[in-house]
Amino acid sequence: ITNASESIGDGDGTINISTGLKKLPTGEANFFSPHERLNPGTYIMLRVTDTGCGITPEQIPRIFDPFYTTKFAGRGLGMAAVMGIVKGHRGTIQVQTTLGVGTAISVYLPAGDCVQRGRNRSTSEESIVIPSDGIILVIDDDEDVRAVIRLMLENRGFAVFEASDGIEGLALFDEYKDEIDVVLLDMTMPKLRGDEVFSALMARSPQTPVVIMSGYSMHENADRFSGKIADYVQKPFNFKQLIKALAKAMAMRPNCEQ
Repeated sequence: ITNASESIGDGDGTINISTGLKKLPTGEANFFSPHERLNPGTYIMLRVTDTGCGITPEQIPRIFDPFYTTKFAGRGLGMAAVMGIVKGHRGTIQVQTTLGVGTAISVYLPAGDCVQRGRNRSTSEESIVIPSDGIILVIDDDEDVRAVIRLMLENRGFAVFEASDGIEGLALFDEYKDEIDVVLLDMTMPKLRGDEVFSALMARSPQTPVVIMSGYSMHENADRFSGKIADYVQKPFNFKQLIKALAKAMAMRPNCEQ
């Protein structure tokens, strides 16, 4: 919606938001991208349509690139992070645009599998020992994300250090590395990327567990790490997903009693 509003600019325009269902029958090819195929089934659709300036043919192939922008400053998740989240849920995004006429962005997600995921919960997940204390270093450039994580963890009994970028995070780690139990590390940040911060943390203290947070799925990020991460949580995540990742990470600490 922010992109749609900015594409209209200072003039008059219209933004429409619609939802619906699209059924892909067996054998139908994915009509969203020649490089992907969606499984047959019913998909939930969320569409944002605007009457703005449209997207140029040169820009279209790049709008999902992680570090590409036509704006003066980054805001929100960005199209690349949104695509990572959608792909992580086995969906896709359709883009339709005409210069001077407008753009329609449609998100398609498979319908009806959330109940099945709950039924298939593994016994190993149920047996995880959930921690209730410790010191967590959160490195993320999004102030709102840090605030929510702090609230989640402090209500659970954790102490939290916050850093708004990789340089600040490494400085805090150098000062308190003997006290920090786990590092929660965002992947996409200014100054230092998440994988660069991870490598620096491992050089300083390879036994410290690091949990990666990202809007991209893990398979899209796996080749960017030279060491072993403790766990991975894909944004947006809930409290249960976060605390289970921390439980797994804390169990990896040296001399851990769990």
